[in-house]
Amino acid sequence: MGTALTKLLGDNGYKVTIWARRAEVVRSINEFGENREYFPGVRLPPNVRATNDLGECLDSDILFIAVPSHAVREVCMRIREAGGGDFIVVNTAKGVEYPPFRRLSMVIGEVLGDVRLVVMSGPNFASEIVRGLPSGTTIAGEDRDALIAVKRVLHGDSFVVQVSDDVVGVELGGVLKNIYAIAMGICDALGVNENAYYFVLTEAFREMRDIIVRLGGRPETLFLSSGFGDLCLTSSSNKSRNRALGFIAGKEMLGNTDRSTVVLEGMKSVRAFHDLVGEWGLRCPVLEFVYNVLILRRKPYNEFLRLWRNIKELYDD
Repeated sequence: MGTALTKLLGDNGYKVTIWARRAEVVRSINEFGENREYFPGVRLPPNVRATNDLGECLDSDILFIAVPSHAVREVCMRIREAGGGDFIVVNTAKGVEYPPFRRLSMVIGEVLGDVRLVVMSGPNFASEIVRGLPSGTTIAGEDRDALIAVKRVLHGDSFVVQVSDDVVGVELGGVLKNIYAIAMGICDALGVNENAYYFVLTEAFREMRDIIVRLGGRPETLFLSSGFGDLCLTSSSNKSRNRALGFIAGKEMLGNTDRSTVVLEGMKSVRAFHDLVGEWGLRCPVLEFVYNVLILRRKPYNEFLRLWRNIKELYDD
């Protein structure tokens, strides 16, 4: 995603410095004008420069954080140690810290203090953004001027930007859709019939609404690209890593992938929200289904039958 956004911003005419951990990635971008590891053959514009020194990015007007969710706190600490700066921070990572439960915007605020923060979430496959294909996203924040500035640099003919002031709703939409994409991947692996499949997907959307509202978000935010659009993309596309994780879980093959980043991040999010809804007494059968298959490693088909019974009970009255 960092490379994709770099390409988008560079093509929009902005000077971009991209930070990478590994020297070979920096060398590839600076010497050959492309990130050959992730997007070989995709030329980056000449106004892009790569660096291994995070401090070289801190005189920017806008700082995009495009790292896995488990690395957000560490990167923010490095930003603080490098001296910080008077910039807008845009977080594109989708995840939570747990335990204790922390949205990533909360983590960034804890480490960097009173920063001008914008969260970005939507149906955003980096492989399509980097190729300039029509795409869209949602940004959210409390600082109106920051939102205007971020939209100005991103918005263009091929990239549409929606704006919201509901940070909780936009941010959690990007996390919860991953959990429910796992559910749909399990259903795919089981060959669940289409009528039931889309009824489960509808219930997943309802559960997302209930959880987001309980945590202070607004239900209408789900109808932005960060909600409905991202859920549909991540639940249906063969490019979706979380849907693939669900498919692997549904085929009872998780033992081969237990150490992967996707598995670990998926498990963390599922545990976090399963524990939260348990504390609230909120009924979320689809979330429970994912927890039972992914965390407890119960038989997927038996758990689908349990899921269907639990859904039916919701509507028996």
